[in-house]
Amino acid sequence: MQSRRGDRRGIRHDPGRFRTRRPIQHLCGPRPHRESRGLNQRARDRRSPRPGGISGRRTAREENQVETSKADLPLRCDVQAAVLGTGGLGRIITLELASDPRVDEIVIADKKGDRSRALKSLGKTAAIQALEADVKDPYALRRVLADADVAVNATLPEHNVRVMEACFEVGCGYVDTAGYSLPVGGEKGGVLDQLARDAAWRDRGLTAIVSMGSDPGLSNI
Repeated sequence: MQSRRGDRRGIRHDPGRFRTRRPIQHLCGPRPHRESRGLNQRARDRRSPRPGGISGRRTAREENQVETSKADLPLRCDVQAAVLGTGGLGRIITLELASDPRVDEIVIADKKGDRSRALKSLGKTAAIQALEADVKDPYALRRVLADADVAVNATLPEHNVRVMEACFEVGCGYVDTAGYSLPVGGEKGGVLDQLARDAAWRDRGLTAIVSMGSDPGLSNI
């Protein structure tokens, strides 16, 4: 059956079911109807500053509030981070951490030591230590994680459980960027195996964040 003109398929917002206690105009301010605004008017709206909001320019009072809130935050937390893997994603993670004033030291490790050493020049506010280590070697892995507060696993998902267990043993936080939705070849190593360790991590007061990649929820479909 052909759909009527204007009928939209998929998920729709029914205003009769989802109502707020206050009208939307009261929350966001009055806005003209979209039908009454031409292309030229919408272009002028984009160029003109709006009061507040993400895309608007801040007033002097708002700027003072922002500066006050920044002053209340600690500039340095003396965090030591370990980045495992210096591929494309590992390099970006190292660059972000190196420019964060809350990070005091970064240990980067890769089985190819020359790639780790090449990232030492990225250090801006944090000291960077480069190590040659293979995550398959339990002794080398624990040496990298010995003094870390948090470890970012930028290696392949097949190493997730191995690295996660090492972090649990030394007592540091854990983050990875992707995972297997199902065990590979009948072996353990999927996201469900990682989530099954939740109770043990809670008991020790440790935090682990799994599958925190650039497209979480999509890469494992």
